[in-house]
Amino acid sequence: MSTPRSADYVVVGAGTAGCVVARRLLERSGATVVVVEAGGSPDGIASSTDPARWVENIGGPHDWAYSYGPEEHLDGRTLFLSRGKVLGGSGSTNALVWVRGQRADYDGWAAGGATGWSYDEVLPYFRRAETVEVETATDLHPVAQALVEAGISYGMPYLDDINVAEPLGAGPITMDVRGGERTSTWTGHLRPVLDDERLTLVQSEVTGLVLRGGRCTGIRVHTDDGDVEIRAEREVVLCAGSINTPRLLLSSGIGPADQLRGVGVTPVLDLPGVGENL
Repeated sequence: MSTPRSADYVVVGAGTAGCVVARRLLERSGATVVVVEAGGSPDGIASSTDPARWVENIGGPHDWAYSYGPEEHLDGRTLFLSRGKVLGGSGSTNALVWVRGQRADYDGWAAGGATGWSYDEVLPYFRRAETVEVETATDLHPVAQALVEAGISYGMPYLDDINVAEPLGAGPITMDVRGGERTSTWTGHLRPVLDDERLTLVQSEVTGLVLRGGRCTGIRVHTDDGDVEIRAEREVVLCAGSINTPRLLLSSGIGPADQLRGVGVTPVLDLPGVGENL
C-alpha cells in the first residue's frame, strides 16, 4: 500500500495511547485517520502473546532498547530502558501488570491543578477497561506465592484485589490477560477496526514534524522511496511514548532554544521543559 499524503488526523505511534486515540477518532469524528508506527505486528509472536514469556521481549527485536544516561547516584552506571517497538507499544511487550495506584496520588494531582484527575474522577475509566481486558493472576509461580505468604506472615493484610483505593497488603496481581493471552490496546482497540476505509496504518518511522505558520501541519516518514510528508488537515497527535515524543519535538526545533542551538538544531519554539526530568 502506498503511503497516503494526507488525512484529517495523523496519529504518531500505535502504542498504548495511539491505538485508543485512533479508535476514538474513527468512532466519534467521522474523520480520516492515518496512524504511523515504526514497529511490526505482535500477532503470532509467542513472547508477546504468551504472558509467561514476556521477559523475552526485553532487549529483543521488538524493543527500542534504550538506556538511561550514566546516573551519579548509581556510581555512574546506566540502566536499560525497555520500550516496545511494535503495534501496541510497550503494552505488547511489558510485564502485563494492571494496577490502578493509590488514591492519594490522583487526589494530589488534582489538588495541584490537574483538573479531572482525582481518584473518583478517573475510577470510572479504570472500570470500563477492566470489564473486558484484565484478569487476576492464578496458578502463581512458587516464588510469587512465597512472597505473598511472607507478607501475610509479617502482618500485612491479604488482598484478593489489589485495585482498591488504598492497596496496602499482599495478594495476586491483576494482569492484562484474557483467555490466557495478552491483551493490549492493539488487540482491543485498533486491530478490530483495521478494515475501516477511513483508517490507514503506515508502518514507518517518523523522522520529523512539519511546522508551518506556527502550527504542526504534518509529519515526515521514512519510506523505501525516501522521506515523504503526510499532511494533517486537522491535527497531528503525538503518541510516540515518553522517549520518542519529546525526541520528535526536540529534533523538530521545539524545546529549550539554547540547548537546541548547542546541538545544531534551529529553534522554532523556545519551550523549556521539553525532554527534561527523565
